[in-house]
Amino acid sequence: MNKNRTVLVAGFFDLFHSGHARFLERAAEFGKLTVVIGSDENSQLNKNKTPIYTQDERQYIIQSLACVSRAIVPQDTSSLNFKDILIEQRPDFFVINEDGDKPEKRALCETHGVEYVVLKREPRDGLPERSSTAIREIDRIPHRLDLSGFYDQQMLNSVIPGAVVILPIDTLELDDRSGMSSSTRKQIRRIFGNQLPPEMPSEELARIIFAVENPPGSQYISGAVDALGLVVQGVNKFDFQDSYWPHHVESINDEETLRWLDSCISLVQTRPRPPSYAVMDGNEDLSPSKIQRLREAAEATWQSIHNRNTNELGDCINEVHEAQQALFPGYVSPEIQGFISKAKEEALGVKLAGAGGFGYMIQVAENPPDHAIRIKSRRAEK
Repeated sequence: MNKNRTVLVAGFFDLFHSGHARFLERAAEFGKLTVVIGSDENSQLNKNKTPIYTQDERQYIIQSLACVSRAIVPQDTSSLNFKDILIEQRPDFFVINEDGDKPEKRALCETHGVEYVVLKREPRDGLPERSSTAIREIDRIPHRLDLSGFYDQQMLNSVIPGAVVILPIDTLELDDRSGMSSSTRKQIRRIFGNQLPPEMPSEELARIIFAVENPPGSQYISGAVDALGLVVQGVNKFDFQDSYWPHHVESINDEETLRWLDSCISLVQTRPRPPSYAVMDGNEDLSPSKIQRLREAAEATWQSIHNRNTNELGDCINEVHEAQQALFPGYVSPEIQGFISKAKEEALGVKLAGAGGFGYMIQVAENPPDHAIRIKSRRAEK
């Protein structure tokens, strides 16, 4: 490294991987390295993506690298968020990888006398080539969050009609057997590979997945929301009446609502559900009053989403959790009650994902804790 020269690079550096590290190492060979990191808001506005890692996490990761002298997260939300820093600092070099080579970046550097350097991808010896895009392509099957669940089971909706509220989210690296429809996702991979067929209508696709998961003679019928929740976009309310398939679907797809959900909902891990654990443990109480309680909690949850009211949504999530536990005591295992109690100290609302027992907790908070996993609602493909 030439300590008398200065270097500037810019990027989001989400899902930090060996390709990022190698790029920064090579950039630092030109001189003292400053890294401009795109903010969370910048990612939303310019890439229509909520980063998996927050801007503070990404800044911490980059700043901890020996080859980096300084890591900055500017308030600028433009596509050239490094412009003011480049003009002020006048580095000797602006270094970009070949994917980020853009005419406007090149022109900016030429105007201000900064040498523009484009690096081709060159993995470190013995390591595979990595890029964030390629990593995201490995598994593009979404997940789903049941903000209010269980009502796709005929044992409930044959007594009192009701609804489930489902939020599909983009792919995350999550544990199996943790309330995130991992068995349904495995069936999708078996049929379609690592990506849902974009040309197939959502309901037709969901019916195929549901049929494969529940072949004739199945002793236990998996809920339809696992199939439906993975193929739709936006946040959805599925209404059930004496059936495993909904008779009515209502969806909210406006960007303002989805961004609000992304900002206040997160996941916190407990531990995967053991194979021997049974949520249906024989202690179910399917009395009409308790079924009605869950029905009302689901409707209130849907209304709170319409209202975009975080406090209200938190209260509803707590009520859903308690209503589901009243019906199915095995939904909350004694081993994770401590996780839930602690989570409620820092969140407005907490419930277990999926069938429960163990797995992930869905949290509602004005400011999700640093250890939480941030989500991104699934939007329609543009």
